[in-house]
Amino acid sequence: MQPRTRRAGALLGLLLGLILAGAAPAAAHPLGNVTVNHYDGLHLYADHVTDSAVEDVAEIPTLQRRASIDTDGNGALSDGERTSYAARRCADLAGTLDLRGPAGRIRMSVTSSGYSEKAGQISLTVGRLECELTGPVDLSRVASLQVQNGWDGAGIGWHEITAVGTGVSLKDSPFPQTSISDELRRYPNNLLA
Repeated sequence: MQPRTRRAGALLGLLLGLILAGAAPAAAHPLGNVTVNHYDGLHLYADHVTDSAVEDVAEIPTLQRRASIDTDGNGALSDGERTSYAARRCADLAGTLDLRGPAGRIRMSVTSSGYSEKAGQISLTVGRLECELTGPVDLSRVASLQVQNGWDGAGIGWHEITAVGTGVSLKDSPFPQTSISDELRRYPNNLLA
């Protein structure tokens, strides 16, 4: 067995032991340390739409994704590895975001991306992916806009969408204008029940 495989196996064994022993869930994640949480902050203009998309990944999925981020396998994330991972994940997100305007599906492109990690529970880290997306759409007249996010839909977690307009007004929007989770930075405990 190679050293990296032994280290990952030992870490996974320790992690499972702590979970089975009743380790407390991460306070930052509403459903515990296995969640993948999504936020889409839509901003509508007369000629385009932007999406400030965020993925807040709890400890266990962050650990599971580590090998796809740490491509040189040295156990540390370089700036280049974080940048490359963010660019790939944000491109995936742009491809799965089904945003439709008057002329059909709006092709979203990535204008910026970033990935960071911070300390989480049980000596693991949590990941945060931030993507800025934009796409052309004619909203200079009355129009309907539909959104469906199929990104990483298999996981459990918090899903939130907000929508605001500049130079356009939103009528009967099903989405609030402000994020109740501060874009996945603080989850409201009173809404989890």
